[in-house]
Parts: sequence; C-alpha cells; structure tokens
Amino acid sequence: MIHPKVILVPGELCAGSTLLPQLEAQGIHVLQIIEACNEVIPASLKLNAEALLVDIAHACSQTGASWLKAYRQNLSIPLILLCPSDRPEVLSTGDICLGHACLFTPLPDINTQLSLLLTPPPTYQSHLFIKRNRRYQRVPVADILYIQASGAYCVVVTKEADHTLAINLNAMDKALQNQKLVRVHRSYILNVDHIDGFEGHMLFVGDKMVPLSSSYEKHFAKVFPFIHQKGLVL
Repeated sequence: MIHPKVILVPGELCAGSTLLPQLEAQGIHVLQIIEACNEVIPASLKLNAEALLVDIAHACSQTGASWLKAYRQNLSIPLILLCPSDRPEVLSTGDICLGHACLFTPLPDINTQLSLLLTPPPTYQSHLFIKRNRRYQRVPVADILYIQASGAYCVVVTKEADHTLAINLNAMDKALQNQKLVRVHRSYILNVDHIDGFEGHMLFVGDKMVPLSSSYEKHFAKVFPFIHQKGLVL
C-alpha cells in the first residue's frame, strides 16, 4: 500500500477540519490545505503533490469549474472530487467530469482508492522488431496470429509472412509484454484477437487448429471471455 501525498481543497460541503483526521488516520500525507483556488496549481507544482482532493462544491460554481478546468489542462495528477454521502443529489448539479474520480465522505478506505488511481497502468508492446538478414523489421503485434515453437527456435506467424527466430518459446514468452499474446500450450502463444472460435480444448485461428493445454487454461480464461456451460459468451 502506498501513502499518497495530497493537497486538500475543502469547501462548504466538506470541511478541512473533518477531512484532515480521516486522511491522516489512513497514512495519507496532506501537504497543504488550500482555501484559495488560485493557489492550487502553483502549490501542487512546488510541493510535488501526487493527487488533489477537492470539495465537489467547487465544481458546482462557475468560478470553481473554471479553475478546475485550468488544473486539468496544466497538471496530470489525479483530481478527486469529494461529496458528502448524505448529499448525493449534489452530483447532478456539478460537473463531475472535471474530476478523475468522485469519492463519498466520510472516507473509510480512501488509501486503497488513491493507490489504484496512482498506480501507473502496465505498458504493453505495440510491436516487435524482428531481424531479417541484417535488417530489423518492425512487426505490429496486431498482425501476429500466433507464435509456434520449433525446437530451439520459434516461428512468429503473421498475416503476411513467417519469421523464424533463434530463441525458444519459453524465452520468447518471458520477453513478451503484451496482454494480447497469451501462452496456451507448451508449443504455442496466440494473439487472442485472432482466435476465430473454439471447440473443447481446441482453438481456431483461421484454418489453424491450436490445442489449449490444461496447464494454461486458467491463465487463458483470465484474458478471454468467460464461457458458461449453456454456451453463452460474456
């Protein structure tokens, strides 16, 4: 669990004196409590804030909405609107789209919420560079149908050509960082976007039939739609 450093901007609905002990009790470091909206951007830059917690009342006024828009344009850290749990009707009067998220107060588990917002999303390769003779050729991951083991080598099969690489499939699997390329068998990695159908433990990629090994079935199910026994795919 991370402990975010935040700037708190209270208002008429969420008082700073009430929010501060809730935040500190959860290990969240409040760098500064700011009352004047025009001080938020310079303070955020100066203090290296990781998130901004703002009373949703500021999103309900023309002046407040104006500086929130300026904040979104100048800073990329999460802007979280705070709304009292007994005043949910306020959500319909303010521009909640100005925030990255909206949380109700009191804040029983804001640390978890902030941790999720501040955790950077995983990055995935959009392409591979494959050596052909002396030249490295760019191959988009979207074009890869599957990768097949061939002894100490592996073959990357695309829509246009097959590329044989001097690397075994286990090493290739560890090197890949793309959620679309999924190991389904000791001899195969498939691009899930090119799976045309399945029957039992057999997957179809065009005219190619690829077995789904039981040892990879659970992992495969996490990235592919869940299949009910009645045949409904969600």
